[in-house]
Amino acid sequence: MTYTWGAGMKRRQPLCVLGGAAASWSTVAGAQQPLKIIGFLRAGGADAWIPMVASLEQRLTQSRSQTLSLRRGYVGDQRRNTMDENDRLDSMARWMWDARQRRQTFCNLPNELRPTSIAEAYAAQEIYYRLAEPVYGPVAGAKIATTTKVMQKLMGITHPCGGAIFARTIRTSPARLRTADFVNLRVESEIALKLGADLPALGAPWTRDAVVPAVASAMPAFELIEDRHADYNTTDASSLIVENCWNGGVVLGNPQAVQVGDLVGVAGRLSISGKTVGEGNAEDPYATLAWVANHLAERGRDLKAGMVVITGSVIPTVSIASGDRALFTVDGLGEVAMEVF
Repeated sequence: MTYTWGAGMKRRQPLCVLGGAAASWSTVAGAQQPLKIIGFLRAGGADAWIPMVASLEQRLTQSRSQTLSLRRGYVGDQRRNTMDENDRLDSMARWMWDARQRRQTFCNLPNELRPTSIAEAYAAQEIYYRLAEPVYGPVAGAKIATTTKVMQKLMGITHPCGGAIFARTIRTSPARLRTADFVNLRVESEIALKLGADLPALGAPWTRDAVVPAVASAMPAFELIEDRHADYNTTDASSLIVENCWNGGVVLGNPQAVQVGDLVGVAGRLSISGKTVGEGNAEDPYATLAWVANHLAERGRDLKAGMVVITGSVIPTVSIASGDRALFTVDGLGEVAMEVF
């Protein structure tokens, strides 16, 4: 049995009562320090306890050796499993990154690399960031994807997805883009928010009202979608996540100071080469910002002051070709323009 005394004691002192069935091998074998014999209970002569102690000591030595071997084996298995999982995540990210660098048509990850959960897909996305940053610069913002019920249904999910915006892929209006730099360029017309204060992971869960003071300015924006001719009907959400949700960068209009109610339901219009191709209304960009902040907090990531968050397309995604000039105008915020050649 064990007995603890004294308020300052942090380790239990094992006491073994020798005699009868009182010696419990499994209990005393796990003791963190040697047994101390402080007495014995035994009918008969005093020397009768000596062979019992010798037997107990032998059994304890064997039992402790077996316990340590089992523990070492368990730790070894855990380390191997962790290494295997890290290798698997690395393989997912590299498969997607290499396909992008080779400008291949987008395909889902092969079955043997398909993430088993959305959480695993985001863990691989983190590795994808590390592969992309030497080329595109550090993470400088965040995006939300698959916000419509139609896209979610196609991909078999019930929630949006998130990704990163890299520093060297942020352009300012009016921008000129080369079609040769993309495999299949498409654009989404969005409202972007620039942060004037941090939204740290430790502050989560963030509410819509709590993130409002962190917004320094808002602006019309184009998200550049590089879907590499993906088949939207068969695209798997976990593969999309690993590949950073097809983000090819953003084009930002001039930042404008805004009041809390200015952006909810605000109207926007998209024209291509002078022809209106779409109109729509924003929902609530602040609520989207809260979702993004909480999503990143689950991954241990902060949103930092100076970062840009794009809040979802106001108008359905459109393709754009060489010679086109796109103009997205938002009431009260101005416009963002880009030309493709």
